[in-house]
Amino acid sequence: VARERHVVLLALAPFAVPAVAGYFMIRERPQAAYELLPEGMIARAEAGVSAEQEGTGYAETPDPFLPLVATGIIANNVQVAIGAFAFGITAGIGTAFVLVFNGLFLGAVLGLFANYGLADWLLTFVAGHGVLELAAIFVAGGAGFLLARAIIAPGDLSRRDALVVHGRTAIRMLGAATCMLVLAGTIEGFLSASAATPAVKIGVSASSGVLLALYLANGYVHMKRNT
Repeated sequence: VARERHVVLLALAPFAVPAVAGYFMIRERPQAAYELLPEGMIARAEAGVSAEQEGTGYAETPDPFLPLVATGIIANNVQVAIGAFAFGITAGIGTAFVLVFNGLFLGAVLGLFANYGLADWLLTFVAGHGVLELAAIFVAGGAGFLLARAIIAPGDLSRRDALVVHGRTAIRMLGAATCMLVLAGTIEGFLSASAATPAVKIGVSASSGVLLALYLANGYVHMKRNT
């Protein structure tokens, strides 16, 4: 991940730009939410006003169901990561689509909740697991773009050999992203969906950010030693 950080950063753009665009579009044209977002998400936003007043968090789930919630979240997120990676074989077009779609959806959802005055309420839910989850998506997207580079610009290698060389690295990046998503999904299922206080969720968010920074710094140190 540290060595191929340029493709990870490249994956940030097709996610972040649509996310910002989706947010401001829904803020300026609230009716667009009914065209872009599923009815269930709109219903959650509408119900969120009373839920916040009652002190109930977003997607707060009774304790006995938290393991099921965590399992479903992990499975869904890993599928997204695998898609972002595998679609790199389409010269990166499919990878870019996955990133754009998920970025646009996230921005539109945040804009929807902001229109109801619930942006902080939603972000409190996202805080605990969001750092690792987003980082994992960017790493998986970077892995997909690494495959795309082997196809588009193989250099002195044949495309087949370039796919083998870059594919090995991309697979390891996907493995790293999957580990991040398992941890993020566990946090989301057991903490974000629980009745834990906002302070606890934000504290876990900060801790996961530190963990991620140490992980990347460790990779950077090893990369320097091997070069």
